[in-house]
Amino acid sequence: MNIQGIWYDHVVARRQDLTDTTLQTLPSLEFDRLKQPVGNTGLYLSLDSELRSFYRQDTTSTLVNGQRADIYPKLSYPARLGKWLFFEPYVGTRGTAWHTSDYTDIYGDDQEYRTRAIYDTGASISTALSRVFDFGEGGLEKLQHEIIPKLEYTFQPYVDQTDLPYFDDLDLLEETNKITWSLTHIFTGRTRVKGPDGTISNNYRELAWFKFYQEYDIENQRDAQTDTGQPWQDLKLKYELSPFTWLSSYGDLAVNPYDGHFTEIKIGAVIRDLRGDSLYTSYRYEVNNPRSWYNQLSVRLTDELVSYYALEMDLEAENTIEQRVGLEYTRACWAAGLEYKESEGDKSIAFMLRLNGIGEFGTR
Repeated sequence: MNIQGIWYDHVVARRQDLTDTTLQTLPSLEFDRLKQPVGNTGLYLSLDSELRSFYRQDTTSTLVNGQRADIYPKLSYPARLGKWLFFEPYVGTRGTAWHTSDYTDIYGDDQEYRTRAIYDTGASISTALSRVFDFGEGGLEKLQHEIIPKLEYTFQPYVDQTDLPYFDDLDLLEETNKITWSLTHIFTGRTRVKGPDGTISNNYRELAWFKFYQEYDIENQRDAQTDTGQPWQDLKLKYELSPFTWLSSYGDLAVNPYDGHFTEIKIGAVIRDLRGDSLYTSYRYEVNNPRSWYNQLSVRLTDELVSYYALEMDLEAENTIEQRVGLEYTRACWAAGLEYKESEGDKSIAFMLRLNGIGEFGTR
């Protein structure tokens, strides 16, 4: 269960007495249930639900205040097909209700209460293949390579939502009819560790994780109005590497299958020492966005106090996008930070307080 309230301060609108339609959440109550077995039926049930109140200081004909209740239970049935295949179908149903006192839809209807019901369904089929290799060199005794091919299908029908108020993405659910294939590789290493008392124990650590995946949009191909002749979406790769305890890397890559051009490149790496100092660097590129290079150096001054400096550069315009310098003090159950930031001509000072397990707040 999570209860929260979010308030955004539109500084310019407040200082200049301008119209302020900033969307606030005052408050929201969320209750989620992880997938759990339903008795001895073999079925599993999960639940996402929320009750959210939206507020704007100033409203318009479409930007209004109101409340929304949403409940989304999902049933799944994980099963084994034969010796090697895992199959899991699911069906979910979502019920949503809105209350608005000053909203009129495109049909001229100003009723206060509106509802929507929609379902989604799908299934996945997968298997897992693995092999263990003997090394005995460089401290690495054994290496397990696991391969997980997976095929998924997702369907959500079209529902007319033109008469509904819009607060966020939950108010406009898109029609979905797609197949996704993926191929995951996991490399896990085993080393021998000698304890203080001289006993030898096994230590397991994930050294690398790769996932290739791609979506095929069935609806794009079947609908003459939306058919682009290109139902295959970007071929994507996500990876995480930790070859050494002091070095790790991650990345997201996406390639357009029709022209072979990259549409997204995000590659980063972190170097750490035993004291807790670290150097983080990353390269970022997305279509229609500038290429940038981001770096952050963190130095541990004491066991609780860390200082850092971060710089992001626009590689095309050859100028600075953002630079930050700050301090963060961390205790077992809370942390506090002070930061100075310059970004595109704006300068700001921020103080943040984080309560572990509860949340964070601050002023800027």
